Amino acid sequence: MKHILISLALINGVTAYAQNTVQVKSSGIQKTKKVRVIAKEEKCSATCKDYADWHTTTDTILVDTLKGAKTDTTELKIGNTRVIIIGEPKIERIERIEEEDIAGRKQEEENAKKAKVAYDFFDIDFGFLGMMPMADGGLSANDRIIKSQLELDRAKSTYVGIHIVNVTIPVIKNYMQLSTGVGLEYNNYRFTKNISFVPERDSLAIINDTIDFQKNKLLTRYLIAPLMLQFQTNPRQPKRSFKLAVGAEFGYLLGAKTKQISKERGKETYKDDFNAAPLHIALVGRIGYGNIGVFAKYYPDPETATIFKDKSPTPIAFGITTRF
Repeated sequence: MKHILISLALINGVTAYAQNTVQVKSSGIQKTKKVRVIAKEEKCSATCKDYADWHTTTDTILVDTLKGAKTDTTELKIGNTRVIIIGEPKIERIERIEEEDIAGRKQEEENAKKAKVAYDFFDIDFGFLGMMPMADGGLSANDRIIKSQLELDRAKSTYVGIHIVNVTIPVIKNYMQLSTGVGLEYNNYRFTKNISFVPERDSLAIINDTIDFQKNKLLTRYLIAPLMLQFQTNPRQPKRSFKLAVGAEFGYLLGAKTKQISKERGKETYKDDFNAAPLHIALVGRIGYGNIGVFAKYYPDPETATIFKDKSPTPIAFGITTRF
């Protein structure tokens, strides 16, 4: 028994890996198991007191090592690990074997192949808003005024998308998926100039105010429904998969409001649609790893892309996302 304890202390330094089927003959009972051989150590000295007497065989496959063995063997099992000690009282060889969870691995593979509709809740997009530049050619005098007035403070103009529910439908196993859902979109436009939007007008009305605003913003809120085609490299482990998604997002205006803060007027808030586009369609792209990535959103249709129904700069949004 003393030799057994000394031998077990030497197992921790082993680094070889291999796979095969081992036939174990102990007490007249023969077993066949699928195993991963972690270590194979051979040619132990008579006493096994000298560590240098051990020879570690790496990158080898253990094949039927105990078949026909005439020496005594002792087998210990801890969890999925078996330690076989061959030779008593003179130890000839020690083998440490880890049994694979074959049933669990097969079940995981089967789950990956099955076409399942998956649901996800409350994913977030967070980023910043910008404006696509407008060419001056063909713009009316009023359009040029609007263009000059709607200058964004890009560091403070933020975008938030809350995807309340996402539905993912496999197309090609789980490597390609179709995803949709419903959510809310908040566009927080902060302006550098002291402008004010006039409510309850049939067309966009902006005035240059004489007040120096400490805060001057327009907030639009949309109900959104995306339709995306998504690809992933490792459907068995989505949290360890590279992902790419492209598609469109449809928005319906729920409301808008302005908020201004100044020393002269204090805090003022007005609710109106301010001629914001009632519907919009955006092209969306996402790329990431696991459940985190980046996104970009662009509004290509000039009739629905602008902030307002009147001709105005086209917004864009970009940032980080958890929607995968």
